[in-house]
Amino acid sequence: ATRATNKTKERLKNMNLASPAPTVEQAEAAPAPREASARANHALQSEAVQVEPAPRVDAATPVDDPRSHAPANVVTAATKSMEQAQQELGVEAFRALSPAGKLDFESYAAVIRGGPQKNIFRKCLPCVFDERDFVAYGEVKHFVGVLGQSCIVYAEETSQKPYYAIDLTQFTALQEDSDNPDPQSWTISPDPDTNRQRRSLVNILLKTKKERKQAFQFTFDTEDDPSLAKRFLDVVTATKNTKEKVVDGVLVEEGKGSKTTM
Repeated sequence: ATRATNKTKERLKNMNLASPAPTVEQAEAAPAPREASARANHALQSEAVQVEPAPRVDAATPVDDPRSHAPANVVTAATKSMEQAQQELGVEAFRALSPAGKLDFESYAAVIRGGPQKNIFRKCLPCVFDERDFVAYGEVKHFVGVLGQSCIVYAEETSQKPYYAIDLTQFTALQEDSDNPDPQSWTISPDPDTNRQRRSLVNILLKTKKERKQAFQFTFDTEDDPSLAKRFLDVVTATKNTKEKVVDGVLVEEGKGSKTTM
């Protein structure tokens, strides 16, 4: 047994084991020092804040007419009469003016106010310089509504404000002969390489009663509804026998892309 113990010690010695940890004293923590309790001083009473009233000044007085400094379109809108302001109604409001809740006529159409401008050569030598004036249908396409004697032209069917309000009793309506176009009318979207308007596009012209000058041109695309232009013409012609005047015929707002020569 003694020999086995010595062999074991010899083996442990040859294994290069670490020496055992030395014995240390037991750790002791010192108590925290005692501090005096914190005390807050009472808030000091301050004097009441006194605000002095603002000095009184005289009312502002313009030295000149402020409208002279405003843009022209702002001045025009500000000086509209009450009757013109009342005419600025949307399509739904226009329909609501009818007891039946619908207009006598409504559709999209190309609408142009006035006729083409003609220079001195076109007036004096029409056989040489009187070429037709063209405009694309989509450029002047608007929504048209008629109720009684009144025709209102909008940008779209959903518009809340009209472009034109027209008293139809002030004009004579006629359908243009496509084979013999009126010299005061426009050609809308002509066929390629020709001066002729597409057959599906029908022009209804509103002429002044005395001078027979072109006031408005309505062009309807009758490809899907061949009776469209005729129905508009019938409604306009029937205004001679009615006394229902919804709005006065005035220009409410200049439309974008519309041709204007009046």
